[in-house]
Amino acid sequence: TTTAPEDDSLEARYRDRALVHRGSERDVLSRFTELILAENPDWVVRICADNPFLLKEGLEFLRRKAEGATERDYLSFQIWGKPAMKVPLGIFAEFVRADALLRLESSADPLDREHVTINLYGPEKNRAELFDFETTFFPVPQGLRLTIDTREDFENADAILRKMPGMEVA
Repeated sequence: TTTAPEDDSLEARYRDRALVHRGSERDVLSRFTELILAENPDWVVRICADNPFLLKEGLEFLRRKAEGATERDYLSFQIWGKPAMKVPLGIFAEFVRADALLRLESSADPLDREHVTINLYGPEKNRAELFDFETTFFPVPQGLRLTIDTREDFENADAILRKMPGMEVA
């Protein structure tokens, strides 16, 4: 998370359960590269905070694909003919080779600093692999929106969670 004082409570809540790294509020890429240099992982799993309905099976699918992906820097899904990170479905993650993010750091433009992986995927990126989500898992109604970017999005997600059996929503 960021070094902003308003994120102190987030760190306090999770520091005993997970590694918490804090860095620049405006330069998201630098937060990733600082942590890579400190922890030296092979892969980074990027889960955006506005994706509240992360599909566990999708995450496991990508983990298995990463095990043998020696020629790939980026693994994720496509849906509705677009890279999953460009649609507001809110269920996706990305697997990114750590050294690809380090290479990106040295030439990153302002868009990379905020969106981190935006220049690692796409049809012209031969080190990226996007798996068709609907073929791999299940069809999804075109235009379904589950990300949380606005108050209305939050209220919709809250309503969905409140209808799920066994869910406790604070």
